[in-house]
Amino acid sequence: MQDLPSGFVTILFTDIEGSTKLWDRHQELFRGALETHNRLMREAIKLHCGYEVKTIGDSFMVAFSEPLHAANCALEMQRLIEGELFPDVGKMRVRIGMHSGELIPQNGDYFGTPVNHAARIEATAHGGQIILSEEMAEAVSERLPSFASIKSAGLHRLKDLGSPIRLFRLSASDLPDRDYPPLRTLNLYPNNLPSELTSFVGREKEVGEVIKLSKGNSLVNITGQPGIGKSRLALQAAAECAHRHPDGACLIDMNEIADTSELLEMIASSLKIAPSFDEFGIRTLSFLRDKKILVILIHCNPNQEIETWINEALNSLSGAFFLVASQSRISSPFAVEFKLIPFEIPSTNLVVAEAMNSSSVRLFVETAQSLRPSFELTPDNLPSIIEICSFLAGIPGKIEESARRVRGMTPQQILPRLKREGSSG
Repeated sequence: MQDLPSGFVTILFTDIEGSTKLWDRHQELFRGALETHNRLMREAIKLHCGYEVKTIGDSFMVAFSEPLHAANCALEMQRLIEGELFPDVGKMRVRIGMHSGELIPQNGDYFGTPVNHAARIEATAHGGQIILSEEMAEAVSERLPSFASIKSAGLHRLKDLGSPIRLFRLSASDLPDRDYPPLRTLNLYPNNLPSELTSFVGREKEVGEVIKLSKGNSLVNITGQPGIGKSRLALQAAAECAHRHPDGACLIDMNEIADTSELLEMIASSLKIAPSFDEFGIRTLSFLRDKKILVILIHCNPNQEIETWINEALNSLSGAFFLVASQSRISSPFAVEFKLIPFEIPSTNLVVAEAMNSSSVRLFVETAQSLRPSFELTPDNLPSIIEICSFLAGIPGKIEESARRVRGMTPQQILPRLKREGSSG
């Protein structure tokens, strides 16, 4: 088995567009088409010196030590897919996203912001497209074969809620030149969702559960103790389901408002919609009545005034959906509660090869790597990291805070400092 590349690594993700519908429509016939798809993907990966890190369903994750190899592999993948008829299911289209960054392999896999970034970039594409990050585009733009070209796709915000980044389209003269819709990013919808400095780690399952609840309810109330990650979960769930609310998503930090009279003004302002007033000059909900909007309330301290306002809004607005993050449950007939619990405490018997499967350890390591890219999980520091996560009771906010200390300390040094601070506090 070849060694995984380390250092400046390019990560490539692929995904079959509409694969769920293809499975539902064709059942076992799709299995044969998928086997053909997988064979073609692996032909291209082998031809261009890629390392198949893993497959997730019908998606491939591939690593390259040379960005140009990744670009040529992506073009070859699209070329092979376009040339295949797939007689049992009809034409198949694959979307591809790539990003280059500093990465160190961890036991046959990669973790960290560059990997999450590459996955988010792939999710912006439509079937048949190849989308690149700016880092990737800069690394290959002057070295592509004559039949290939790169064009800017503009500035976009991805669903990881980072700052806007510039994306690029990679194409070739022997591939179809389709009129694709806009990239599937947060740019498509009015919103005031904030940029996050750290990537979202360890709550992927919970995001899926919240989104599932959102499909059958008009209010999902995320509850839990301080530092558990309620607001971050609400924001990530909002970013993931923004496409279902084309009239926009509005975040309101309840710590920043004096009373509920300000809520309509903030919603109107963030969604760039003119509010309506009644005959007494009081704002009314009517300007939102036919809108499909998402309202996120964080740091919400439930009281009768807030609960009355929420219930009135949900009674009046058939297209509205609320995500509310609060320590205690909202009293509302519309609310379904999602109680967030701490991360599971990692076992003291974990070895490095298994450790990144622990959400607590992974959060610590990825937070550390965001500040020190050279930081690596090792047999020497793993016991201290496990004990840190245990000492902090699996509370994500506290684990992140402790991991930020790697700028000047090792995990072995952080642990006794935390214990001293805990005993003195």
